[in-house]
Amino acid sequence: MVEMSIAQKSLAVDLVSKGNTSNDIGGTKHKFQQSATIINDSIFADFENTYRTTVLEPIELYCSYLPDFAEAISKAKKRQSDLDRTRSQLSKAANKSANDQNIMMAGENSVEYAEHAFQALHDSLVQEIPKLINARIFIVEPAFKSLVKLQIGFFLHCLEELSRVNSGQPSVKH
Repeated sequence: MVEMSIAQKSLAVDLVSKGNTSNDIGGTKHKFQQSATIINDSIFADFENTYRTTVLEPIELYCSYLPDFAEAISKAKKRQSDLDRTRSQLSKAANKSANDQNIMMAGENSVEYAEHAFQALHDSLVQEIPKLINARIFIVEPAFKSLVKLQIGFFLHCLEELSRVNSGQPSVKH
């Protein structure tokens, strides 16, 4: 929409500067230039500010949480791998020296620690990921509705402003 607004303003400037003014009935070219300038400088600026606050910022905030969840999932996978490795080491130690209680106790403690570390991360993710997914109801859906309403409003304002060119009504800054 930025490009459209800039292109329309540029077209209006080109029409006025390069066009033949003898066939400009009622100053239509100048009215078009004035309307294009108002659309670009005022209507689009209002659209852009509202778009930023009602669409972009909420979506950016929501998306800012995703890397944290990805990192937590990665850590949980690493803890799962650590747990599997520790269990494997305990199994090997049990086969080699089943009679040495100190090695077996140390191995069991290591497995228990790895299980607690993994389970803590896993439980946290199981509780927090549904909250993140459900947050879309309060962030993504309203942002999308706002985007649609903003686009409709923007195009209606543009249409209203451009209709002033042919009707002879003066342009109004929004």
